[in-house]
Amino acid sequence: MNEEKTTEANTSNSENGKSEDKGIGIIKVIVALSLLTTFMGKAEKVTNTTRNEYAPNVTYADNYVETNSYNQAISHDHKVSCTQADLDNFVMLVLCEAGNQSVECMTGVAATVINRVEANFGSTITSVITAPNQFATYQNGYFCVGGEPVTLNFFYDSQIQNARIAIDAALSGYDPTGPVGGALYFYGLDGLSAEEAAYRQNISQKMQINDLYFYRIWD
Repeated sequence: MNEEKTTEANTSNSENGKSEDKGIGIIKVIVALSLLTTFMGKAEKVTNTTRNEYAPNVTYADNYVETNSYNQAISHDHKVSCTQADLDNFVMLVLCEAGNQSVECMTGVAATVINRVEANFGSTITSVITAPNQFATYQNGYFCVGGEPVTLNFFYDSQIQNARIAIDAALSGYDPTGPVGGALYFYGLDGLSAEEAAYRQNISQKMQINDLYFYRIWD
């Protein structure tokens, strides 16, 4: 009789634990959705004043294979620190890589950097950004656009504000590249030869946000 009661109690505790886990998961999703709504609401006020206008849409490559749900894409729990020096470099990288894209695309770039920190590409945001031969827009200690060094003054205030909104969103856990498992790489077709562009078609799982393609592995 005592053994039966113990079994029943353990079963009950297990079920309660599962319910609590589900409840916590639902709360995380709700919080993430709330964050996204807030950030995108702010972005709408400035997006249309950027140098090149793009609607914040997401499309998928022809050979894209969905592996994660949308809720999984926005519920990452990032634990990456960001000092002021990190933030300054982060803003410059996002602007140089996607300054003429939507806030959603900028957030994809920011999330890729964070994913690289978590994947041990570097121990900090700055070390990931400044690692040799990792980002075409960072060369010989300078941030560049079109191969020419630039400073923050090169960009419009609205572009800078959008970049900060995107970085805030990514640091808060929003990752629009979640459907491909959290991107570690991205590329744009601008500047690629026809051969290089065709070669990248072999990436089986990738997603497109505006002019950039995001992926985690090249398979």
